[in-house]
Amino acid sequence: MGNPVLFPFIYETETDDVVLIQINPIERTETPRTSQEIANRIDEITFNASLLREFRAIEFVRRLIEEGRLPEDEYRALRLHRVEAPAELLALSASTKQNAEPGFVDHLFDLGRRSADQWLEGDAVKVGHEPGIDLAREVGYRLEHEVPAKVGDKAKKQLKEKPARQKAKRAARR
Repeated sequence: MGNPVLFPFIYETETDDVVLIQINPIERTETPRTSQEIANRIDEITFNASLLREFRAIEFVRRLIEEGRLPEDEYRALRLHRVEAPAELLALSASTKQNAEPGFVDHLFDLGRRSADQWLEGDAVKVGHEPGIDLAREVGYRLEHEVPAKVGDKAKKQLKEKPARQKAKRAARR
């Protein structure tokens, strides 16, 4: 199981701003070397896969709205913001996720409080005005070119052609 899904914020609320509290890094600069480090990184990647998929979808819709291809009164360009985990939290091993000792939980709470305070003193001013996360950069690519004017037409054409192709295959088998 990964991050909680973002789509309820699109369909169940009227806000255009979503603040993520991210505890698993999307990127790491160091290469995992041991089998445990590799397994931990695989867990992080898996955990973030659904989040990145939603980032791509949100960025795609935002771009279509910006280009006037989707009506603003029917679609929303969400502004995502992030309270990032501090380096001290990111340095902890995956085994600490099972540590429920009160002193350790208090330590995590303090780390979270410090991160939230830093965000409130910095990027929180963007809420209501501009995104705090550059989604195009976050998902590893920029949409340099405009979205094709006939986006979806290829898929529609393939769906229409599918029954004819299936019929031709059945006839060829006879």
